[in-house]
Amino acid sequence: MQQNCLLKELATIHSGYSLRNPFEEFILPNVEWIQPSHVTAQNFINLPRITVKLAKNITVLQAGDVLLTSRVNFKAALISAPTSMPTLASVGIWIIRPDQSRLHPGFLTFWLNSTQGQKALQGLGNEFTTIKFIRKDDLEGLSIPLPSMAKQEQLANLYICYVKQKQLQEKRLNLQQQLLNTLATQL
Repeated sequence: MQQNCLLKELATIHSGYSLRNPFEEFILPNVEWIQPSHVTAQNFINLPRITVKLAKNITVLQAGDVLLTSRVNFKAALISAPTSMPTLASVGIWIIRPDQSRLHPGFLTFWLNSTQGQKALQGLGNEFTTIKFIRKDDLEGLSIPLPSMAKQEQLANLYICYVKQKQLQEKRLNLQQQLLNTLATQL
């Protein structure tokens, strides 16, 4: 039997980092920087690198973290592998760190991006401003379906395969476009 749990019972939620001070270009970058557009595209390759003084209260991303854009259209993406250098998410992204003994990060990503998850997130969005956004308190109160861990793993694997297939199709289309452009220049 499937149960539902509040997200705050299954995960901790952290906000992205705000760049308040301009970073100095002559200092070598020490972190990679994920912005909402990276989450929407589910693309974490060739991330911008910046210099930030890492304080204790800054949430550095870990494998298994789920990133959720907090404004307008709510998209989730999974940090599936350790990164080459410390990585920060920007403001406009919620960092959800699931208790992996109860909630599979891939399943959470799948569910948040599903039609049901999107309806639930749209219901949380604050409509009192011109730009719809989700507050942390509202996100913590989100009811998440909690099937067995075996079912969560199956759905997570299917979703991860879907995302990889989509990325490969986009790459193939880009290569085909480049080929056509090259052929056109040879006319």
